[in-house]
Amino acid sequence: MELYLTAKERYPPTVGSARTQKMGGQEKNMCIICERELWGEHRVLEREFFKPCTICNKFPGTSSDGTCYHCFAIGGTIDECPECAGKPWSEEFLETKNEIEGPDKLQIPF
Repeated sequence: MELYLTAKERYPPTVGSARTQKMGGQEKNMCIICERELWGEHRVLEREFFKPCTICNKFPGTSSDGTCYHCFAIGGTIDECPECAGKPWSEEFLETKNEIEGPDKLQIPF
């Protein structure tokens, strides 16, 4: 019996509220919350000054140990970030985001 489970093993993705990715012939799911966190980090790059992640120095280091969500999640709970991989965000995520937050508006950082 394995005493330590990865986040993927402990919290398997649910069907219906997830983004499905095909990788190596298998389907992988990303929950809409993870997709929102990744999307948010990319938008911060466009409009805010921030303290960078202590690991990658690319995204905001917003966690208590100074790391970004990308460094926490990629390879641990999810396989890839759609924007970093050059893929579109899921339709489910974009529809939900627009319904809650409204469509994106061009913001000037200064």
